[in-house]
Amino acid sequence: MLSSGWIVSALLAMAGPVAAQDPGVLLTGAGLPPAGLVVTLADLDRLPQVSFTTATVWTDGPHRFSGVALKRLVDLYGGAAAVEVQGIDGYTNTIPQALIEEEAPILASRIDGAPIPARRQGPFWIVYPYDSDIWYRDDTHLHLSVWSVVSLALR
Repeated sequence: MLSSGWIVSALLAMAGPVAAQDPGVLLTGAGLPPAGLVVTLADLDRLPQVSFTTATVWTDGPHRFSGVALKRLVDLYGGAAAVEVQGIDGYTNTIPQALIEEEAPILASRIDGAPIPARRQGPFWIVYPYDSDIWYRDDTHLHLSVWSVVSLALR
């Protein structure tokens, strides 16, 4: 199991030295084994994908979101009691294990089949299937829906 301080940082397009070497790099592990852990969008795309169509309070009408189930990432990297998520604007929230289900939320990397642009809450966005159950539309889930994700930390 990786230590609780394991952090995955989302790099914006062509930002920083790693991205300059490989513009496909979007996620990297910082300071923990395996040393130099690098995750690209292609790596995420090789993992099982979850897709659903839902409206959000931040978009006009329903859209098809797809990406990797957050639970899959947590399990892949050793498990955690919670996941701390930070957006590019500094907004941070912690998703407790009790609110991480098999297929929700997802770390969405696509909206309507295309990569999510930074100007539309991308490149990564924590999304729940809000239309599937009123439970997902409560304040708790809405506050956990961090967009423009720049880091995930397993706690």
